[in-house]
Amino acid sequence: MTAVAEGRSRRRRILGTCNLAHIQHDGMVDMLYPLLPLLAQTFGLSFAEVGLIRAANKAAMSIFQLPAGILSERLVVSA
Repeated sequence: MTAVAEGRSRRRRILGTCNLAHIQHDGMVDMLYPLLPLLAQTFGLSFAEVGLIRAANKAAMSIFQLPAGILSERLVVSA
């Protein structure tokens, strides 16, 4: 295998791994929505309280995306 082909293969593996991680993350995050009524019932919360918890979770995820993006750009390794 030539160096060019090895580089392409490596980049495709990295891209595939990132895609799978993204699919898994989105799937796990989206699975929370059907569980919200169960969480409300289990912990004796109102739907408004569960909604506030979910909103706080989404806000925290949004806030930390910017520092994570900056950090990932600083730690990037040339392919």
